[in-house]
Amino acid sequence: MWLSELGQKTQLEGLLDFVDEKLNPTWEKGGLYYPRNDRPWDEDMEWTHMDPFTGNAAIAYARLNVEDGQKLMWEKPWTNEVLSKRPYVDGVELGQGVDFLRGEWDEEAKAAVVTMRSWDREVRGVRFVVKNLEAGEWVVWVDGKLVRSDIVGKGGKIELDVEVGGEEVDVVVVKQE
Repeated sequence: MWLSELGQKTQLEGLLDFVDEKLNPTWEKGGLYYPRNDRPWDEDMEWTHMDPFTGNAAIAYARLNVEDGQKLMWEKPWTNEVLSKRPYVDGVELGQGVDFLRGEWDEEAKAAVVTMRSWDREVRGVRFVVKNLEAGEWVVWVDGKLVRSDIVGKGGKIELDVEVGGEEVDVVVVKQE
């Protein structure tokens, strides 16, 4: 976790490669984990121990965290005031069978970006809403193709229906200037 926080990409990738090769990565219902193993090492004296916290949470956190992620959360927390001014995605549920790999609001570009894929490679229809948009014209791009344009009022929303399968799908909702 600390390697990801400190931006030590080379060391982090080496460690993640090791755990993926040696510590029995297991997928269950779309989630990756490393099963508990109480043996400290194998017959070749290579590390094999895996505790529940590391196998279920710490390695996943290291994969997801960005450099200075914890630092940013402490120094610039998302207060109600900050969040009330920012667009957000609503209507997403864990039971949709879809991994949301990226969800980002770019204030400078006035763009909401969402990347997703189904965890079992099956094609699914996903419905979600981008809310709290500024008044004006907004365009929606799906995988680099312009799919529509909407005029919304202040605090407006755009409802989206997207087909998602085993390949990553990028959705960008951007304000036209």
